[in-house]
Amino acid sequence: MSSSAPSIAFDTALSFVPQSSPADTSSEVLVTGTASDNLGLANVEIYDGSEDLGRAVLDRTTNGWTADLNLSPGPHHLSAIATNVSGQASVVQSPYELITGINDQRYTDQEVDLDGNGMAVRVSDYDANGNLISQSTDAGGVASMANSPKSAFDPTAAFVGGTAATLTGTVTRSADVEQLEIYDGPSAQVFDSTTGKVLTGATALGAATLAGDGSCSSRLTFLQASTSLRP
Repeated sequence: MSSSAPSIAFDTALSFVPQSSPADTSSEVLVTGTASDNLGLANVEIYDGSEDLGRAVLDRTTNGWTADLNLSPGPHHLSAIATNVSGQASVVQSPYELITGINDQRYTDQEVDLDGNGMAVRVSDYDANGNLISQSTDAGGVASMANSPKSAFDPTAAFVGGTAATLTGTVTRSADVEQLEIYDGPSAQVFDSTTGKVLTGATALGAATLAGDGSCSSRLTFLQASTSLRP
């Protein structure tokens, strides 16, 4: 029988394990995939960047593998290496990035699904109990969280002196909103794996003032250049 490199893939689904206590600083996540080889697999090794996280558990009946990972807070770029019994190996990158240990949002972990060019096409937010609490729905990479508040600009703005303006708008579920940030540029098109936020690729201009009735306003000063604002 001829020898060739193993085949290996990540499953697109994963699951976060509930934290055992509020003091937990690491996030436990179950990652799965498939791997096969005509000669037989020796092992599947999981990496986070250059860090070896250990070997996955192989199910030779189904060609599946499972890795139970404890990830420290921050961004994680996973990959897996399958090695067969003759020493030949194949590597695959995960189809998602993970951000764990987020402590300034209502979610603690994020899964960012990537397309073939490494651009975010879906963002899933999980709470400390491993529950999915919001998820983007726009395959173009723009975050549109089904369970999150929505914001909109009013159609007019009051300009002062040519470079300053007062903008107004509305936000749904205003009681759940802690802050509404205004950006100059195409927001939510590039995912920032360092901060765990989707709103990158735009310049933050500051936070709007929120009113109890769901309205909001912001006084902004612009550079003398084209602007494209998004809440």
